[in-house]
Amino acid sequence: MEGLIKGVLALELSARQGEYNSRFHAMRRVYPGLHAAEFSFFLAEDAQPVADAASMHGGRTPREICEALYDFGIEALGSRMFSAAAGLRGLWRNIMLSYIRYFIVDPVSFPRIAANAIYNLSLTSYNSAAAWEKTLVSLAGHAGNKEELLDYGKALAWRCGLAHYRDSALDLIKKFQPPVQRIILGIPEIVAGNELASVLNSLEGDPWFHPQDHPLPAGGAARHLEMVSSAGGFRGFGGPFISPPLVETVEGRIVAYDGKLSFIISADIYGTTLTKVDPSLLAGGGPVCRGTINSAGAAEFGGLKGDFHELAGASSFACSTFTMAVTIPESHHLFLIAVRSHAR
Repeated sequence: MEGLIKGVLALELSARQGEYNSRFHAMRRVYPGLHAAEFSFFLAEDAQPVADAASMHGGRTPREICEALYDFGIEALGSRMFSAAAGLRGLWRNIMLSYIRYFIVDPVSFPRIAANAIYNLSLTSYNSAAAWEKTLVSLAGHAGNKEELLDYGKALAWRCGLAHYRDSALDLIKKFQPPVQRIILGIPEIVAGNELASVLNSLEGDPWFHPQDHPLPAGGAARHLEMVSSAGGFRGFGGPFISPPLVETVEGRIVAYDGKLSFIISADIYGTTLTKVDPSLLAGGGPVCRGTINSAGAAEFGGLKGDFHELAGASSFACSTFTMAVTIPESHHLFLIAVRSHAR
């Protein structure tokens, strides 16, 4: 890779080559999986354009810029932060270039904040991380400061699949300007301002409402039970469960367990997440499950009935206010049923 690294980064690395080499070799004891060739590619393909952009922007010395990117690269590659899917480094680079002014403000923390968000979203899927990056880049002209940008990122993380951020994300979105609200929620400009408020109210009131369901047809849309999502998987294939899970209602929330670990289920129209929890911290009690499913897969929930033959012989079921989770003996997944009101 020698000669492929150019610009301000090449000049700084060359001027202090011995120091940087010593730093790299010292950190390999912390990160045994850190490979020189991979790190060199990161410097040439990702750190170099960020360093050049930062140098052109001004406000930081070449040494400050390069030290921050060099140390971040060692940490990110050594901890395999970008290894979940091809292309994650590119997503990080795009965020950095779009918000180079905030790298200048905080060259140590900002690269890590961007990488951490991309990493967490990539655990859901690469598409979730890519959608987050694309939308956040499109908001570059709206963020007035770093704190505002971080709020955009948090709200977008929910919109891109991290359902456990739902409540805090909605609180943030209500404070944003209408153009930002539209971009984050994917609402076209044709939707009038008063209708935008209606969409936000519907999102807050029903986790299975989607902005594209607005407006409902005259007279409303038929309400029906629908299998809205599935989650979980065998731990040997990257899922959370070592054996087929069971679910129960605890403190009004759905908790799944496999005999070893327990998880709180957060789910809405944008995604489903499982958050590990110590069961001893759950006090129990709370609302009982107001739903049932029989051995043939006939379910009742939210005052409606529906047939789900694929869930016949269910091993357990549990409910939150808006969602019923069902497990079957032969699967490491759990299946979510909810009331939907969109026109079909």
